Amino acid sequence: MNHVSSELIQLNCRDNVAVARTALDKGQKISAHELTCNADIPPAHKVAIAAIEKHGPVYKYGALIGYADRKSTRLNSSHSGES
Repeated sequence: MNHVSSELIQLNCRDNVAVARTALDKGQKISAHELTCNADIPPAHKVAIAAIEKHGPVYKYGALIGYADRKSTRLNSSHSGES
């Protein structure tokens, strides 16, 4: 089941990353997830919607897609080459 807000697409409720539908500006509020952008994020990039520790699991599509190469706080870009 998809969770879509005007700014983000969360593909599965288990996911700890979502995809930016449009460019997100630093300081922009994401009301559907009660988040605030802490950096500019380009469209189609994955963003952390939950804190992810370095080497912590990253879930997209409800499945493990890899491990974080750095600590990510909520709404940091998590794009580092993985799907």
